[in-house]
Amino acid sequence: MERLLVLVAVSLLACTAASIVQRRNYRHSVRTGSPVPVQIHRGDFPHPEIDWLIAIFTSESCDACTAVLRSAQSIDSAAVHVAKIDSTKNEKIYKLYDIDAVPLLLLANKNGVVLYYHRGPIPTDQLYKDIEEATEGTLTINSYDTL
Repeated sequence: MERLLVLVAVSLLACTAASIVQRRNYRHSVRTGSPVPVQIHRGDFPHPEIDWLIAIFTSESCDACTAVLRSAQSIDSAAVHVAKIDSTKNEKIYKLYDIDAVPLLLLANKNGVVLYYHRGPIPTDQLYKDIEEATEGTLTINSYDTL
């Protein structure tokens, strides 16, 4: 009888531990072998109510980040929110999504599906074209003027 009680206690403890671990890991980004997340939780970023998110992962010492951010900010509108995610101010997000290089630009829809990403500098006109292609024309950018 004593062994049965010990077995039940150990089983309950194991189930509780498994449940806690599972709850703690539920928000980890979906990965498919790519170093960039394919799914994000929009609640981790500003303005999740806006249809499109362009998240730009930056750092204070990154010169290329400034150019990418400037290009993307020209797209900021009622339908698209451009968020600057600085490495020193947002360590939690960098760890959660395993971001290890900047600049990194992600385009995500309202459901958090990452439809496009780009690492490094990119010309403004190329960024606009890539975004229109990634959204299959549902997000159009009126100007291709290089900043």
